[in-house]
Amino acid sequence: DSWKKVGAKWYYQPPHFLEAEEILTSIESQATKRLLIELEVPEHIDAGHYKVELEITDIDSGAILREVNFDINVSDIRLNKELRNDYDLFIYTKLALDPKVGRQNSFINGQNNFGDQKYQEALFLNNVNDIADKGFNGAFIMDWRPSYVKKALNIFRDSGLSEVIIYGKPVVTKGQKVLTKKLVNTIKNKGFEPIFYGYDEPGGNKKLKQQLALNEEIFNLGASSINAIFWDDLSGSKAAIKKAAQNFDYLTISMGSHGAKKFFKQLPLVSDGPTKYLAYWHPHVENPIRNRLYIGFWLWSSGLHGVSPHAYYILPHIARYTKEGEGSERGPLSPYNDFSMWDNPYGVFRQHATVYPHSKGVISTLQWEAIKEGVTDLILIRQLEKLSKNDGNFLRKKRVEKLLSEIRRSALKVKSSALSNIETQQFLVLFDEWRFRIKQLIIEYH
Repeated sequence: DSWKKVGAKWYYQPPHFLEAEEILTSIESQATKRLLIELEVPEHIDAGHYKVELEITDIDSGAILREVNFDINVSDIRLNKELRNDYDLFIYTKLALDPKVGRQNSFINGQNNFGDQKYQEALFLNNVNDIADKGFNGAFIMDWRPSYVKKALNIFRDSGLSEVIIYGKPVVTKGQKVLTKKLVNTIKNKGFEPIFYGYDEPGGNKKLKQQLALNEEIFNLGASSINAIFWDDLSGSKAAIKKAAQNFDYLTISMGSHGAKKFFKQLPLVSDGPTKYLAYWHPHVENPIRNRLYIGFWLWSSGLHGVSPHAYYILPHIARYTKEGEGSERGPLSPYNDFSMWDNPYGVFRQHATVYPHSKGVISTLQWEAIKEGVTDLILIRQLEKLSKNDGNFLRKKRVEKLLSEIRRSALKVKSSALSNIETQQFLVLFDEWRFRIKQLIIEYH
C-alpha cells in the first residue's frame, strides 16, 4: 500500500487482493501461516448436519498432506432478523463518497482512497454491504454535502441500514457550516432520522458548553444529537443542561476509561428521560469473544438501547504524521503495520482496524466475524423472550425465565471491556450452551 498527495489532501492506495477459490502458497518447515477461509451457507438450505472438507496438497507431487474437516449444524429455525432493530446497532466509520471531505492537518485527511468517483462509490457500496451483513442497522459517515448524502442514503437503504449519523462539527473545513435545513430535509426526505455527532467526549475534552449550544442548534433544526461520553463526565454534563433543547438524544458511554468500571457496576442500566444510552469499545482488539459478548448477550442484559463500537477501520492520521516527522524507526505508515503510529508520532495506540482495506473492499478478521455471531445471539434471545411472553405453558415459561436469568447474571459479571483468559474460555463454553438451549426452546414453540 502507499499514499498519494493531491494538493493539500492525502489519499490512500490500498494493496491488491486476490480472491480465488484456490490459492497457491508456501509454508516453510516448522513455520505457520494464518489463512482466512469463509464458508457461505445458503439461506434456504435444509436443516441437518453437514461436513465440508478442505484438502491441503503438496505443490510438487499433488499428494494430500492434510484434510481439515468442518462440521456445520443447520437448525430448523428461521431468525427473525427484524428483532435486531429493537436496538441501535451503530458502527463508527470514516467512509465517504465525497473525495474532498476532511481538512488539511486533520486526522480525517487521508481517509479516502485514491481513485475516481466511480471507484469511490463501488468501495462505499462494498463497505456498507459488509457492515449490514454483520447485523448493524446504522453507521457514521463523513459525507455532509447534501448531494453526496443523498447518494449515500440510497446505498444505505438498498443495503438494509436504517440509520445514518453525520459528523456535524469538528471534522470539516474550519468555518464551514454543516448543519443546514437543506441537509436535514435531505435526510428526512429519504426516510431517515437526521442524527449528528458533535464534539467528541464533551466534558472530558472541555467542550461541553459548545456541545450544549450545538445540541440546541440541532434540536431547532428538527434533528437529533449523539455523542460519545465518559461515565465520569455524565452527571456533570447532564447537570449543565439548562433547557430541554440542550438535551442529548443519544449518548454512547466508554467501556474502557474514565469511570468505565463504575459504569459496569451500574448495569443493568435503568434510564429515564429522553436520552438513549449506548456503549462503545474497541472491536479491533484480538479477542473475538468480547465482540460477540458485548453486541449479543451482554447488550441484551445491560438495559442499554444499543452499542456503537469504534471502529470499522480508520486509516492512520497521515496529516499529523507528515507535519510532525515520519519517525522512521516505526516503519511504513500503514493500517497493516501495528508498529507505525496511528494518532501521532509519539502515540501508543495501535491501528484502529477491525477489517483491513484492499483495492476492492476489505479483508475480514475473526474480530469482525464475531460481531455477526453476537448479533445472531441477540436475535435468538429476543426471539425466545417474545415467544415466552404470552406462553400458557407454565412449566416451559419457567424454564425460559430460568435460562434468561442465568444468562443475564453471567453476562453482567464482567467489570471491564477487557476479558481475562479465564473469562474468555468460560464465555466460549457458555455461548455454545446458551445458544443450544435457546434454539431447543424456540423449536418447542414451533
